Amino acid sequence: QVLNHSSGYPAWDKYYERFPFPETEGEALENKRRILHEILDTSPNLPPGSLGVYSDLGYMLLGHWVERAFDLRLDEVVSQHIVEPLSMERTGYVFCDVPLSDAVRTELDTRRPHVTDDAGAVAGVVHDENCYIQGGVAGHAGVFSTARDLLMFGEHMRDVADGADGIVSSSTHLSFWDRNMLGP
Repeated sequence: QVLNHSSGYPAWDKYYERFPFPETEGEALENKRRILHEILDTSPNLPPGSLGVYSDLGYMLLGHWVERAFDLRLDEVVSQHIVEPLSMERTGYVFCDVPLSDAVRTELDTRRPHVTDDAGAVAGVVHDENCYIQGGVAGHAGVFSTARDLLMFGEHMRDVADGADGIVSSSTHLSFWDRNMLGP
């Protein structure tokens, strides 16, 4: 239900208004821990199993589950189990203290002067504020990529759907599209 947005979780929350923009990795990890507890205390606003809306909260929670299942940070899981096996050379998470110099500017934000260009555009770090306050790595946002890498990923997933071995099994891939997975 979390994967297909039928968990009932709200679409999002403005955690970035309640938690500080981090200056250290430790502060980002503390924000991430506190946000997880808030999500776990959040009641669904729709009955679980009903068709809902895209939920950042659900995908943030999913990121925590992945980290726990692999006993690795999410960026390490993505790198080891998706990016490296598919030779996606320009895909990955960007930590807030190591901005990409060639990333497209996506929004203006005066609250982060240390990661904005002269015009005030967020430069080379995730623009999603909730991801940013968690250090740039979260289940709902933070991955940077190129069209070439995304094409390779899409072609790989198409091949898996056609029965090829891949980063997930064909049966798992087919379950992504199974309407019966929506629940009751």
